[in-house]
Amino acid sequence: MLFKFKGLSDKQLVEAIQHGPSEALYEAALIQLYEQFESKAIKYLLKRHQVNKEEAQEITREALINLIENIQSAKYEGRGSLYGYYMGILKNQVKTWMNQRHNWEPPDSAADDAQSPENQFLAKESWQTIEHILAQLSNPKCREILLAADDESTEELAARLGYASANTLYVMRNECKQKLKEILQKRGYNGKDGKK
Repeated sequence: MLFKFKGLSDKQLVEAIQHGPSEALYEAALIQLYEQFESKAIKYLLKRHQVNKEEAQEITREALINLIENIQSAKYEGRGSLYGYYMGILKNQVKTWMNQRHNWEPPDSAADDAQSPENQFLAKESWQTIEHILAQLSNPKCREILLAADDESTEELAARLGYASANTLYVMRNECKQKLKEILQKRGYNGKDGKK
């Protein structure tokens, strides 16, 4: 049975997301996913897990990104409702998050190391490489999204770049990060510590 949303059906949502940004309904599908899933997921997390609202929002968004990636890679096969599938992802995401939270330890002298002359020189030299890599991203907005200043809010950046909402920008940011990761992997970077 299809789970009917106020706009698109499961099937229409999946098709729009699988076709990607070139699909006319892509942005509408992303917005609908957020509108339909986010508040329910946050309520679930606040009620059943020891998280605050900000943590619940982060977990919810990560789960939505995983859902979108699973749709795009055809891991979601259409069995059962899209919402039920999402809730499975959310439950796994919160378990992962809880495990990471309990195992995290702050680095000892990371700030001191970043200020060393050697690291400052390497950072300057690396910037040219970063610019070259960012130029390879197919979406021209990715560079601006990934390099956005910390003092600009997500809502302000979304408006400046012409996205319908901060949630859409959040999804696009993660897609840009994924594309960047793919480019780096092709260049031989392993993605864990930035080394070849």
